[in-house]
Amino acid sequence: MADEPYNPSPIGNPSVLARRNWWQTKLVIFIGKHTPKCRDMVRILSQSMDKPMPLSMRIKKRIHYLICCWCQRYEEQLLYMRKTALRFAEHADEASAVPVSGEIKERWKQALRAEPRSSRSTLQEKGHVHVSHGPVVPRRTWNFIFLVAAAALLLAAFLFWMNPPRAPVSLADYRDEMISFVKVAPNLEMQSKQLSEVMDFLDKESAPSRFAIPEKVRAMEPAGCRVLRFHGHNVTLVCFWRKDGGLLHLFVMDRAALPNLPDRKDAKYSAQNGWTTAAWNEGDHTFLIAVQGDLQLIEQLLTNS
Repeated sequence: MADEPYNPSPIGNPSVLARRNWWQTKLVIFIGKHTPKCRDMVRILSQSMDKPMPLSMRIKKRIHYLICCWCQRYEEQLLYMRKTALRFAEHADEASAVPVSGEIKERWKQALRAEPRSSRSTLQEKGHVHVSHGPVVPRRTWNFIFLVAAAALLLAAFLFWMNPPRAPVSLADYRDEMISFVKVAPNLEMQSKQLSEVMDFLDKESAPSRFAIPEKVRAMEPAGCRVLRFHGHNVTLVCFWRKDGGLLHLFVMDRAALPNLPDRKDAKYSAQNGWTTAAWNEGDHTFLIAVQGDLQLIEQLLTNS
């Protein structure tokens, strides 16, 4: 028979956190997934009577108590029974009306007195027996502290889900993604034959603008521009008409995205599937030129007049 689905906070839960509203429900579910289940907590608490509980498990235990007061009460009952058992030696004479010889009672007392000392030492090491050396922190204060910690964990998980870590940017990924966009004639957001108008548009769109365009490329007639995105960076695309009727595509983004590219004179060239590209860094920007043609064509465009 299959087990019933685990419910970290059933109806009527009087714990600090319960499913009283939307955010508490989310927090309860999150804590339930990242702390031991109740049946496991019973075993863990029982084992803690015999050996110290690791710090990480003590933290998870306290967070679990925010959604489950019953596990907390179970631990309190275990500690009460342990404490009562440790005091049994002091009342051994009144423990039973069955006649027992004085010699046997004395041996029992000695055995019980020896056991409490070692057990009490173990309990103090684990924090179950409190030796006061200062002000005692109220339980409500601890519950509030762990409630804040649990809320912080939930917020961190939410932010991680909203903004997962991205893999490092590579030139190959950047080049392939930009080429895939211009394999078909790109849909330009702004069309103009005046480069100044193109730059004004890019500036208003908060895209890279006012950058140094190679002289031979600047001499070509602009077709227009648009703004793209790559790994959180705005990318400027400016298209120029070539003499053969084809297009030259100039991509520009912040240098911070690919800071290790060489200068223009040592630009990184690549040719694949009929496309030739050159990439370099200059000033605060990363440049990528892409054309359909051989490598010699793009090399000529980057050489000085």
